[in-house]
Amino acid sequence: DVIIAANLRGEPKPQTGTLLAATEVKGAAGPTGEPNSAVELDGIRDRLTYGIGEFPEEDYGVAVWVQSTKLPEGRLGQVVSAWAASMDDPLRLCLEQGRLYARIESGQGYSTEGRPLAAGQWYHVAAFKSGTRLQLYVDGELRGSALVPQTIRTAARDLALGGNPHFS
Repeated sequence: DVIIAANLRGEPKPQTGTLLAATEVKGAAGPTGEPNSAVELDGIRDRLTYGIGEFPEEDYGVAVWVQSTKLPEGRLGQVVSAWAASMDDPLRLCLEQGRLYARIESGQGYSTEGRPLAAGQWYHVAAFKSGTRLQLYVDGELRGSALVPQTIRTAARDLALGGNPHFS
């Protein structure tokens, strides 16, 4: 089942799901260069937050096109996060020290190996949790995996693009 589907063609409104908050969203050229075929988020204040209801416990995933014009330095850059509380983030795609990771926090932290990304380049990134495996894909190729618990219990009820859904 699809919980959230948003083509993000210049605006944050989803085709499936609920938009809870959008801050400073601007239309931008996407992977093909077409104007308003993406949204721009600054990675500091801007983010899109979507309601997800009850988060799946076993099998789920996320896929998104992303371009970082400048890689974060000295901090974590969150592409997607469903963070609810300390050690409760059932799915996160993040940039750290120039590398992309898929991560889960469920009582402890789980992370795939990092995949280097270049600033200014578009990538199709995806993370899938299936059974006891979390997998990171970049441009359709498996780039990392991690063993994770079969069942992830979480208080997460929302998911953000461009940051943590509860903190800037």
